[in-house]
Amino acid sequence: MAFLLQFDGYLNDMEERFYDAGAARSWARDVTPYALCIVVAYLSLVFLGVRWMKDRPPFSLRRTLVLWNVGLAWFSMFGTWRVVQFAARRTVQGRWIDVICDKESFEAHEGGLWSFIFALSKFVEFGDTAFIVLRKKKLTLLHWYHHASVLLYCWFGFIDAAATGKLFGLLNLIVHSMMYTYYSITATGMWRIPSYVNIIITSTQLLQMALGIVATSIAYYRRVNNIGCDVSYTLIYAAFAMYASYLVLFINFFYKTYISKKPKTS
Repeated sequence: MAFLLQFDGYLNDMEERFYDAGAARSWARDVTPYALCIVVAYLSLVFLGVRWMKDRPPFSLRRTLVLWNVGLAWFSMFGTWRVVQFAARRTVQGRWIDVICDKESFEAHEGGLWSFIFALSKFVEFGDTAFIVLRKKKLTLLHWYHHASVLLYCWFGFIDAAATGKLFGLLNLIVHSMMYTYYSITATGMWRIPSYVNIIITSTQLLQMALGIVATSIAYYRRVNNIGCDVSYTLIYAAFAMYASYLVLFINFFYKTYISKKPKTS
């Protein structure tokens, strides 16, 4: 425990010295055209890749896939640890609403820096799709739509310092900690994971979407009643659309995978 506290203090010191929230948001704003081009290229390559692989044998990529998932699992767990500290302090101080409506975390060390890193990580996660395409696994609407839309929301949410973004990011990091750990284990092919684990993970994803809608509803209520919430109406409406569509797609996935037919073994 002493080591963790010392390491945490070291990170806070480093972030205070080198991280400038305003400069990071300004840089992100300047490179937005390039970010949009990457999203367009991603969507184009997704379908071109599927066509290219149609008459080719799938790649194995097992070792690479294991390392990929382990890396993302550790990143998600570490990010959760850093961001949850801000939320925990606010909650302990009796100011839980700040976790949703106050944008201070975009200036604070662990919250601000990890909001920036989190937004950048969404570009990296496009690699998930590359593995699906190259290994000729089933590519679903839920997968590519989720990756593209999450990146766009996170990017513009970071630029605008949307207060709700930190809670959305924290929920995502928690779920990804579970999800990529699961993927890491299954990618090795050494252990058989019980089917109920899949159900638990998907249920957690459904809970994430529901909590996203609740948080967005709180932000909207506070805005329309002039109570105060540091997020624009544009991003509030975008969050409603994003989480509602995710919820529908995940419910559909849950029904087709676990209810309408017998779950497949891992």
